[in-house]
Amino acid sequence: HEMAAPLPSPGYPTFSLEAPSRFNLETYYGRMLHTFNVTDSRTLFITKEKLAEAENLLEQFQKGLIPPGTTTADLWQARKVRDAVVHPDTGEAIPAPFRFSAFGPANIPIVALLNYSGRVGASSRLVLFSHILNQSYNVAVNYSNRNASSDMSLAKLGAAYTVAVGTSCGIAMYMKGVAARMQTRGVKGAAVLAAVVPFTATVAAGIANLVVIRQSELLHGVTVRDDSGRDLGKSLLAAYSGIGMCALARVAWNFPVMLLPHMIMSGLGATVLRSAPRLMAPVEFVITTGLIFLAVPPAIAIFKQRATMSVDALEPEFQGLVTGDGEPIKSVWFNKGI
Repeated sequence: HEMAAPLPSPGYPTFSLEAPSRFNLETYYGRMLHTFNVTDSRTLFITKEKLAEAENLLEQFQKGLIPPGTTTADLWQARKVRDAVVHPDTGEAIPAPFRFSAFGPANIPIVALLNYSGRVGASSRLVLFSHILNQSYNVAVNYSNRNASSDMSLAKLGAAYTVAVGTSCGIAMYMKGVAARMQTRGVKGAAVLAAVVPFTATVAAGIANLVVIRQSELLHGVTVRDDSGRDLGKSLLAAYSGIGMCALARVAWNFPVMLLPHMIMSGLGATVLRSAPRLMAPVEFVITTGLIFLAVPPAIAIFKQRATMSVDALEPEFQGLVTGDGEPIKSVWFNKGI
């Protein structure tokens, strides 16, 4: 193959193996497109041959030997295929059920079970099973996609898993008991309380899990950098901000799949589906499935991965710092984490 520059493709930026994304992650719209791209379930059907083809094209690009006629779109597609399947640190294929692209399909049965367990009178076994299943899947995804350079030991993962299961099952069982007592006494709102149980328990477990996994940041701070990437030290206030954003993100992405379906269905149940109660369950299932695929990526995109903070909001030791050129540093950035 001769040396050749890729042919430009409309709507695609110049190809890069280093850029974090083909989309502009500084804008909300760019982050949303990036999330849809990363969670694209079609990549679950990539064959070994397709993956080898993609990796081969990217290797040729690195050597400056791409085949004539290769377009920028071809290169970005090859990178999408590789990034969807291969762990960036180990170079090994991530098991299909635990890839980000499996998020949608895997969550259809999990969310359906969780939401079904949020009904007055649902059995305790179903409540416990659905929460244990959800947290087990989460820990498997976190472990399969963990950063090889992070301090994610099996002991820490085990502790985080135990805390998440304990929190979600404990809150779910307690709230379920309250809803049952309300119904027995004829107090209004028992069904509403039961419906918010899966959401409340899942979000609380997610936040508890976050605190355990990132406890070292809560104790020692997170590295903050100036615009040139220079390490300015560790800040506890930046760590609290980053973990706070991650906690809010868990509220944001669980809301559309765990609370919205109940809201929509209570409206439909009182109007359109009033005369057809048998259609309630299948309609709720279709709505929930649609929301998993369409509403979760926009929620995940709310916060930038690379968070910025004004120096004024940080500890005293970050005040009055200057850049290499002697300019005062006004803001810093840090990795928010997930």
